[in-house]
Amino acid sequence: MNKIPSGYSLADIHIHSDCSDGLDSVKTILDKVKDDGFLSIVCVTDHDTLKGSEIAWEKRENYSFEIIKGVEVMSGDGEIIGLFINKNIPKGLSGEETIKRIHNQNGLAIATHPFVFPYLELGGKGVGFKARKLDLDGVEMINGGPLASYSNFFARFFTANWVLLRLGGSDSHLAKSVGSVVTIFPGETAEDFRKAILENTVIPVRLKPILKEVFIYGTHGLNFKARIRRRKKRCGED
Repeated sequence: MNKIPSGYSLADIHIHSDCSDGLDSVKTILDKVKDDGFLSIVCVTDHDTLKGSEIAWEKRENYSFEIIKGVEVMSGDGEIIGLFINKNIPKGLSGEETIKRIHNQNGLAIATHPFVFPYLELGGKGVGFKARKLDLDGVEMINGGPLASYSNFFARFFTANWVLLRLGGSDSHLAKSVGSVVTIFPGETAEDFRKAILENTVIPVRLKPILKEVFIYGTHGLNFKARIRRRKKRCGED
């Protein structure tokens, strides 16, 4: 891993547990982050539910890094992460309404993998060019998903001239992939991270090569979805 400048820390804003379509439990994820030792901020952002991040929050005293509650909401315009929120937001609302409800909770709204399309990436959907008009706090310019390279390319190309904050997240569905893509920010606490987003002083960075991520996911075999379905029933169990 590249040396991090003094006074800066790393956050992973986009992690899935077995409370949605991730394979591993929240505890497994948090223990892996503890063992790796390089993340200061962890955001469990399961699909359309705060359950995973609530479990992480309940376990926060057992770890030295900080937990930010979050959720990845499937709006009618594409997926949007809400960070620093405490109440679930219904899926299917317009992007504008989804962001409004995030902001009403004093949360931050991030468009995830903005140029991912449903037919190319396992059901994910980005907001696309609507990101430019929505009242977002940022976009995920680098997504760690093994099939998201094309989305990252378009996100980097099209957002270069947009007045939008750019972040990075692993979009991990396996504990082994947490931290593959991160956001560097000045400070080390959750409040430092919030301030850095609002002041646009963050930098998205890939820490693990994309081919390594493809290998990690590939080694879990073609029955990955079946294993997820079995694990989803065990959300919250360690």
